[in-house]
Amino acid sequence: MESHPIPKNLMDVEFKLFAGLTVKQFAGLAMWLFFALFLYLLNLPPLIGYPLILLAVFLGLAFAFMRIQNQPFSTWLTNFILAMIKPQRKVWKKSPTPPKAL
Repeated sequence: MESHPIPKNLMDVEFKLFAGLTVKQFAGLAMWLFFALFLYLLNLPPLIGYPLILLAVFLGLAFAFMRIQNQPFSTWLTNFILAMIKPQRKVWKKSPTPPKAL
């Protein structure tokens, strides 16, 4: 009689709020959309206000739905920023130590 594999990631399932959105996705989308509404209510000049509102809406949609190379957008953006800040070349500098025989 063959044994059946037992799933080990039973608690690794995120709760879906509605329309396939998890709580984290919905909260991020709501936060960015409220920020866009706040920018709209500030009555900024159209040349400044509308691009900022569009950027806030795009970021909300990106953080909620976009995946790049099978990673959430937030993880990809963090990795991208760290790759731009950290040095690309690692150089090993050996410190001179005299031999123990001397």
